[in-house]
Amino acid sequence: MLISSYDERILRSVRLLDPEIARAAIVALRPSDPLEYLEALQVDAYHPGPLAFNPQDLPRLRGAGFAVNVWTYDAPEQLAELAATGVTGICTNFPQRLEPILDRLFRPDG
Repeated sequence: MLISSYDERILRSVRLLDPEIARAAIVALRPSDPLEYLEALQVDAYHPGPLAFNPQDLPRLRGAGFAVNVWTYDAPEQLAELAATGVTGICTNFPQRLEPILDRLFRPDG
């Protein structure tokens, strides 16, 4: 189970209720230091929107153990770029566009 929210109070409340439930911070605008922000919230994942996502943050966030799941991308060229960056998840309204991209990048026989 993963609880995602924009609201920091909800994320903190869920942690108090059950620290075993994974939590993710949804952000529309990039925090000045995403790693510091996530560590302060004590969450497990970062869910940045298009204005918040910066691929240069990925090595640091992933190295610190955070999942990075981006939202919402639909253009095939954007999906291909994102899939190659190392994000852990991509939210899209068109999974049928993403599937062949993932097959091409990650299937051994693709």
